[in-house]
Parts: sequence; structure tokens; C-alpha cells
Amino acid sequence: MSAINIYSEVAGWHLGTETEGMDTSPSTSASNSSGVRATAVRRAHEATARRDADRLRRERELEATLVDFYAALARIEKIRAKAAHEVEPFEQSADEAVRRMARLGEPVAAIAELTKLPSGQVRAALAGTKGKADRPSSAGPAREAPPTDVAPGASGPVA
Repeated sequence: MSAINIYSEVAGWHLGTETEGMDTSPSTSASNSSGVRATAVRRAHEATARRDADRLRRERELEATLVDFYAALARIEKIRAKAAHEVEPFEQSADEAVRRMARLGEPVAAIAELTKLPSGQVRAALAGTKGKADRPSSAGPAREAPPTDVAPGASGPVA
């Protein structure tokens, strides 16, 4: 069975049924083949129109989802900006307390252990630079992030 015959059976129509009972003499075969072609063209247009409608529906849903995503991001940034502004005085107080511990003779390692701050953040507080990204949350102590220039499984910097 040819691919065309298999397709026509799967699609539910038969090319042969278009010409059954019709005069297939040479004078009418041209008009019959153009009728078959017109039917095929119409079906192709219908199939691509369904596909295009599905694709357009999906694109509209995707766009609406992206609108929700970007609106949420905007709200998050607004909240973070407000929180950063409200937290600033407390960060300054915490940094000043770290500097007082150092003035009392506590080494960086001891301050880090007592406060559960990463030693890099203790050094930043002592230097007067901000290290607020690594502040511990109420959920527990902050952990020092691994260096970004060290390959996984390696003990030193990447060459």
C-alpha cells in the first residue's frame, strides 16, 4: 500500500471516492483532478489554521504568564528596596558592635564564632565596608560562601 493510500485511510477519506460514479473520461479528468486538489488544499489550510490557532493561544498564555512574572519581580524589588532602607540602621549598629568586640581584644576568628558571622563579614565590619549580603537570618547562622575561583573538588584557585 502506498503512503498516500495509508494517509488517506488514516485521515478518513479516500482519493478514489472522489471519482466514484463520475465520468472519468479524458474530458472530465482534468476537472476531477482540480477538484481533488482543491479539497486537498482546503484540508491543508484547515490543518495549518488549527495548528496556528493552537500556537497563538499558547503564545498568549505565555505572554500573560510573563506579565505575572515581571509584575512579581517588580513587587519583590520594591519590597527589598524598602527593607534595605529600614534595615540599614540595624546593620550599622551590628557593625559597630563587631568593632567594639575587636577593640575589647577579640580576634576575628573569635568574633566570627561568637556572632556566627563569616570571618569575611567580620573583617568587612572592622574595615567599615558593608557585608550585609552575608548576614545571618533568624533561621540560623550564615555560612561562608565557597570561593568562586576554585574548581569543584579542587583545593586551590583555578589556573
